[in-house]
Amino acid sequence: MKVETSFLRPSADAGVTHRAVIVVAGTTIVVLLALYWPTAYSIYAIWRRSDTFAHGFLIVPAVVWLLWRDRSRLRLIPVRPSFSILAAVAVAGFVWMAARLAAVSVASQFAFLLMLEFSVVTNCARSPLTGRARKLCW
Repeated sequence: MKVETSFLRPSADAGVTHRAVIVVAGTTIVVLLALYWPTAYSIYAIWRRSDTFAHGFLIVPAVVWLLWRDRSRLRLIPVRPSFSILAAVAVAGFVWMAARLAAVSVASQFAFLLMLEFSVVTNCARSPLTGRARKLCW
C-alpha cells in the first residue's frame, strides 16, 4: 500500500514547505496544550462527564479526517505565515487571562480555543479571510 505524500512537497510560490507547516502547527498545539493545560483539562472534563457535550470527543478525529480528505486542495493554498493574526492571538490571550481572573470557565475555554485556532492559522495562512483559507478556518 502506497501512502500519499505529495501534499508534503513545497508549494510552487511559497518558500515554506507544507511539511514545515505541519511540524510547526503540531508543535504550536502541543505547546499551547502544555501552557494552558488546566483550561484544556476542564474542556476534557466537561466532555467526559456531560452527555450534552460528549460529542466533543468527535471533533479532533473529524478535523483530521477533513484535512486528510481535502489534502490535495489544501496543498494548492500558498503557505506563508501571517503575523498580523498574532494580534488576534494576543486579544484571545487577554480574554483568557481576564476570564481566569474572574473565574468564568466558559469564557476562558472559548478564549483558549480561539488562541489555538489563531495560532495555527498564523503559521499557515497568508490571509485567512480569503478563498480556500477561509474555508479551512471554518
